[in-house]
Amino acid sequence: MKTYHLLYLFCIAAFLLLFVSCVDKEQVRTRQPPPVTSTSRETNVSWSADPTQFTDNVALKRAWKSFEASHQYRLAQSSDRNLSPAAKERVKSNNVDQIIPSLIWWGARGYRGAANKDFLVAIVVDSSRSDPNRYGLIVLAAPTSQGSSYRAYWVLREEDMESYLISPASGSVYMECFRRDGSQQTKEIIWDTKSQQFRLV
Repeated sequence: MKTYHLLYLFCIAAFLLLFVSCVDKEQVRTRQPPPVTSTSRETNVSWSADPTQFTDNVALKRAWKSFEASHQYRLAQSSDRNLSPAAKERVKSNNVDQIIPSLIWWGARGYRGAANKDFLVAIVVDSSRSDPNRYGLIVLAAPTSQGSSYRAYWVLREEDMESYLISPASGSVYMECFRRDGSQQTKEIIWDTKSQQFRLV
């Protein structure tokens, strides 16, 4: 009788161990990889490789995925960001989050958005290149004059933007351009109704 009970208990224990092992393997197999993040050397601020990670705007998320799939560009990462002394001072005095190379915003001069009016401004990098001019600036937006779908608008391309900062203001977005030669300039991103494009002025 004791042997029967011991055998019964042994079978139950073996079954439980097998069950737990299978569950653990299934959890490992289906677990999603953590999002890739980038941390700036200068400010210790981190950001995701997906600039739409923290928005619930499904259309904008879809537009970013489409942009990544159709271009060899990615969001700038910490290794791409090398702030000039003046840019570092600007970030320190203004907002350390300004090192982040993307912004989801609601207003720009001349811009009237469709149903989902928020737009994305992002400093992107040609992943096939390592030269200083591998950067670009895009806006993903849905202007009412162009229909309700988001699309990518190139504002700058093939430019050295390792020390550029995106600076939001009420109803506007500015680019603070800090260059290698020490010069700097602040320009506003606007929607040009005549050309139906975003421009820096």
